[in-house]
Amino acid sequence: MRKCIALSMLCFALIVPLAACGTGNDGSGGDSQATDRATVDLPDAVPAGLPLPADADPDVTTRDLSGAKQVVVSFTTAKDAASVYGSFRQYAEDNGYVIATENQDNHRFASNSQSGDGLTVSVSDMGSVKVATVTFVILAN
Repeated sequence: MRKCIALSMLCFALIVPLAACGTGNDGSGGDSQATDRATVDLPDAVPAGLPLPADADPDVTTRDLSGAKQVVVSFTTAKDAASVYGSFRQYAEDNGYVIATENQDNHRFASNSQSGDGLTVSVSDMGSVKVATVTFVILAN
């Protein structure tokens, strides 16, 4: 359990510097709604059902770690930061992740699944544009 928490904290520490990285989307879209994976080209390593806003243009980076794969999904959106955060928090709960650390005021959490996989989410509010970074650490089977 300590390794899972440490892994989640490591992932969280890795995504904080990425929180200001954008995808070039100017966020000028109107009201956005969640979309499904079929309309967004994401690699197979990204779990299905990720609640990406319709105006998201995700940038995905994958890395092989010792015995695990790290997948970082970053995107910008015009949607309210609290709403985006809430969608990902609900996604975590619905998919068996247990929230290990959380800062609701700053829209960040780190969580673990029963299998030891980790999920961290950070949504930064920069006025008209919100920057979100979602990190999955998937342990090798």
